[in-house]
Amino acid sequence: MKAKDIQSELAGYISQKSIINTHCHHLSDKQYENPGLEFILSNSYSSWMCGPPQDWNFASEYIMDNRCNSYFRWLFAGIEALHGMEMRTENFTEINKRIREAHRDKSYHLSVLKNKCRFERVFLDKYDDPGSDNGHPEVFAPVYRINRYFFGYNKEARDHNGNSPYDLPGFSYVKTFDDYLDAIRQDILRAKTLGAVALKNANAYERNLAYKMTPRKQAARAFNNKAATDTEIRGFQDFIMFELAGIALEQGLPFEIHTGMGKLDGSSPIGLKELIGTFPELKFDLFHAGYPWTGDMLGILHNYLNTNVNIVWLPIISTREAKDFIVKALEISSAKRISWGSDTWTSEESMGATLAFRHVLAAALAEMVEDGAYDMDYAKHIADRIMRENAKELYGI
Repeated sequence: MKAKDIQSELAGYISQKSIINTHCHHLSDKQYENPGLEFILSNSYSSWMCGPPQDWNFASEYIMDNRCNSYFRWLFAGIEALHGMEMRTENFTEINKRIREAHRDKSYHLSVLKNKCRFERVFLDKYDDPGSDNGHPEVFAPVYRINRYFFGYNKEARDHNGNSPYDLPGFSYVKTFDDYLDAIRQDILRAKTLGAVALKNANAYERNLAYKMTPRKQAARAFNNKAATDTEIRGFQDFIMFELAGIALEQGLPFEIHTGMGKLDGSSPIGLKELIGTFPELKFDLFHAGYPWTGDMLGILHNYLNTNVNIVWLPIISTREAKDFIVKALEISSAKRISWGSDTWTSEESMGATLAFRHVLAAALAEMVEDGAYDMDYAKHIADRIMRENAKELYGI
């Protein structure tokens, strides 16, 4: 069978399969107020590179400058797939109209996730409302973002999303460091009771990931201390991270950790070695393949069997990198330790991210079949594992 035919058969198989989307930031119903093309472009990763044109007469330049970028490539593909028109300057007005018309149906953005993206389940990291399921438990399973706990050393400190633990009613009684640790535990138990399927750490946007085992007495020096030094604050945060890992293990909650990108200074997954090695029974789901430190991620994946690599975001950061990473991750781990999520805010971008994921998965597996690593049946088995089964097992759903 020719390489083109191998990839075509795999792409056809993969396109018909449902997916468990392990990570997104999908906007709530109330945030979808009369969305048009500018809204979709602005609430996407493409806006990190270049905001939408203020004057659509300049749309041609906007497209020509940016279509090469993977964010734009797949966002445009998602819009085109859903609204039936190519992203060309002369079509912007009609595309805008079609998006607005589609979203007049208030359930449209959810129907895209279920019926077009073919998501069985979507894990929601609602960083502006941690633990939320957007009021749609039939679609979303909440993941509980725990960044605010690292900033409880004083009541003025806040994480990069503006959250503080002292915003939560369960922290109103906190006076001592022991009180604080107890409040964290009770808050996590509450989140789990309300349906949280995992804990999520996005510290990579705030500090490096080189967590070190820190004595409790040393960590307590920063608590309720407005004069705490950077070293004392880091010791507090390191201690909290190990406490959280212990609670996650005790409660059977996988621990998601954002790696790569972020602050760039120290966000390689290699910094997690001590933490991961200290909790060999805890399931770590390491996000974004560590990009741009994908080699470091492969080293962690090879040496620590309690780690899963999540290629969330990677196919729309760099499509080529995602394809190559899937091949390498399979070669050095197993069919059971890779999963995916869209990491998107809107249904249009979710559609594009899904197309990107299906594309790179088919391309990676086709390369391995052509190389003789395995046959078509086994490639389809791997596809099923990465699209659904690995997430089901990892998250216990």
